[in-house]
Parts: sequence; C-alpha cells; structure tokens
Amino acid sequence: MPSSENHPKFNNPPVIEVYFRQYFETLNSLKTPHIGIFWDIVKNSFPNFETKPYLPPQIETFGNSPQNPTQKVIQIPTMQRTWFLSESENEILQIQPDQLINNWRRINPDDQYPHYDEIVEKYFQYSNLFEKFIFDRGLGEIQPRQLELVYINHITSSNGWTPDTPLEVIFPNFQTSSSQKKFLPNIDSVDWTNTYVLPNQEGRLYSTIRTILHKKYGNEPILQFQLLVRGIGKDCSPEGIRKWFDQAHDWIVFSFEELTSKQIQLKSWGKQDDK
Repeated sequence: MPSSENHPKFNNPPVIEVYFRQYFETLNSLKTPHIGIFWDIVKNSFPNFETKPYLPPQIETFGNSPQNPTQKVIQIPTMQRTWFLSESENEILQIQPDQLINNWRRINPDDQYPHYDEIVEKYFQYSNLFEKFIFDRGLGEIQPRQLELVYINHITSSNGWTPDTPLEVIFPNFQTSSSQKKFLPNIDSVDWTNTYVLPNQEGRLYSTIRTILHKKYGNEPILQFQLLVRGIGKDCSPEGIRKWFDQAHDWIVFSFEELTSKQIQLKSWGKQDDK
C-alpha cells in the first residue's frame, strides 16, 4: 500500500459526513442519569442533545458471508442512544451502553471538511473523557469489540454527476451491458457494494454506490458513495486503536482515489497535482 504521506489531496472533496465508531461490551451499570452527568463535562462543545433509537451492533467476522456481518442475539438495553450536538450541528457525539460514535457532517455547502488529523484527535479526546468518566464512577470498563470508520460522499449535479451521466464516467470500473450500448438503457438506480479484506483479517472495506433522493438537493437523484471499514486489530490499547483507525483511513483514501475517475477528481473535486 502507498505511504500515508502520499495521500491524495482535494480542494473540494465530495465528503459530507465522517464518523468514528467504537463498539464495546455493554455497560449495564450505565443509566440515563449518568448520561446527564457526562453531558455536563462536554456541554461547552455540545450544548444541545437529542434522543435516538438504539443501534444494534454489527460485528465483522470471517468465514461468514462478507455482506452480512454477524449480529448476535442481544438483549437491547432499555436506555436509548443520546446525541450531543455542537452549536453548529456539524459535530455529534453519540452514546449508548455499548457504543460511542463521533460524527462530523457538512450542514451548509460552504462548510469545510476539517481533514482526518483534526477529527481523529477530537474522537480520541471525547473517547478518553468517556472512558475516564466510566472508570471514575465505577460503572465498568470499556472493552472494545469492534471499530468502524466511515466516509460518506454525495456526488451531485454541482460536483460531477446528473442522472443522465453514465456511472462509468465517475467510476471507471463500473461496467454494465448498457455501458456497451446493447439493449438496456442507462441505469435508473443503483445499489452496489463490493468488499475487500484488510491485511491479517483486521477488518473489511465496504465500497457502496447507490442512488438516493435527498431533500437537501431538492429531491433530485444523487450518487451516494460510502466507504466503510469495520474490524479490529489484536492490539486494543489506545495506541493500537489509533493504528487501526489510521490504517482504515489509508484504505478509504486510496480506495477513493482508485475507484473514481481522475478526470472527475481534477475537474470537480480539485485534486492537487501528484508530486
């Protein structure tokens, strides 16, 4: 794999959301009042909150169908998921008894993606605060089960794609019979996922292309290109977790570069010249 020092750089990447997720053994002692106390610790950064439904964990295993990560039967905690939101709502910290999730998302068109180095540091800042909170109050121990890094990209009429644009213009490796001017017309909609195994089976990369309707774009069809890496390494120390996330980021960045066309990268996303 190319060195992380050689990451491609984009002035206007189509990324609209990035999130870090850690699954851990359920903290049965963590109750709703504890979440309120923890909110006081992070309230300066996250002054708003919302309550969301519980998210069941997905655990990546090998020897099973790669498109279907194992979901073991669990007793769903009575406590739901809590969103803590920044003032701008660009950042979200999500907590439930078996997961911690930290999101950055683009709310306004001129919101600038802050880049991986900045958001990974914030993730560890909040993760460390939460782990210390759990330890100090005797609520258990954070025992990591799975890690996840996700980049979601929206490719629209303003940055490279319209419904009349053949998919291979954006994704050169995407070939269909309609690409060869046979019987079928252009694809009306797509939902396509490929998976790739990381070295030493430390996880999988899921590359998903789908057409969606989004009210943010006036309900016009757009392409959503999601790159998700889920797994875990043998080293679950903070240093090992950081190393895993860095590797996941490398896979996402180089996969994005390899799977999308250089023409679109240069014309629409402002890819900086290779050195």
